[in-house]
Amino acid sequence: VTVNPAGSGFPTRVNINSGDDDDVFSVNLLAGVVTQINVDGGEPSASDSLVVNGTPDADVIAVDGLRVSFDSTVIRLTAIENLTVAGGEGDDTMTLTGNTVSESVHLLGEGGEDNVGLAYPLSTGAVTADGGAGAANSLAVTLTDDDEVVALDEDSIAIDGKVSPQYLHFASLSLDTLGGADAVSV
Repeated sequence: VTVNPAGSGFPTRVNINSGDDDDVFSVNLLAGVVTQINVDGGEPSASDSLVVNGTPDADVIAVDGLRVSFDSTVIRLTAIENLTVAGGEGDDTMTLTGNTVSESVHLLGEGGEDNVGLAYPLSTGAVTADGGAGAANSLAVTLTDDDEVVALDEDSIAIDGKVSPQYLHFASLSLDTLGGADAVSV
């Protein structure tokens, strides 16, 4: 199922409900569209996927739990296990926080100089952040006030007891451990 919002006359609410198979949904974002899109993968929840595609412009896309927001568009997820957010060609900003899909989240910068932020606490099976083709892509990871043990290497950040993101194609990485008695190894 693919949703292509239009500039005028698009419904302010779209509800998509699927059955018990493994489904793939796509939403192609368009600036200026005021709508809420509710995507329900249905039961049993095994491996339903949502792909959110950004625009060719500079997008700001936020994933907060089971809610994806862009401009005046909100996408709410129910029984979706895998989420991919693809920024498109612009200089995009993507953020992820909260208790989100159960299996995997992929944040793909694609073209442009992209900024990706991961703010803990995060809850999902796996996180992959790919800055894409830009030469100055940046990844910012903000942890919690807990006592955290962190190991940073060339393509992953291992965080004891928490979701450990995989990453690639970033020129810079910022790690903020906030409070707590943290141990960081590089």
